[in-house]
Amino acid sequence: MGSVFAIVGIIAIAGGIQYYSNFVAKENASSKHFTASRNDR
Repeated sequence: MGSVFAIVGIIAIAGGIQYYSNFVAKENASSKHFTASRNDR
């Protein structure tokens, strides 16, 4: 059971890193517009 849990954890961590990197890429692409609109408030 320990090895199965470790494999599932590794897959979950890898998926989370990939999702986070994609999220950061989208935020960087629209960071200029987002920060400009936030500064206007």
